[in-house]
Amino acid sequence: MKLTMKQVLADGAYDTNAIRALLDEQQTISEIPSKKNRQEIQPYDRDIYREREWFFNKVKNYRRLATR
Repeated sequence: MKLTMKQVLADGAYDTNAIRALLDEQQTISEIPSKKNRQEIQPYDRDIYREREWFFNKVKNYRRLATR
């Protein structure tokens, strides 16, 4: 059975050592941008994170149309 890595997309508010350690234990890739006050900047895929932001923007726009 082939295992595939899972990705977790989250906002910068979830950039804590405890959450990152939990994700590492579960063998997932964390796509979480680092907070500005973090001493060691963690890498993340900006393109995937940008798509996450576009998705939420589209959902907000559709909600606005649906509730008119």
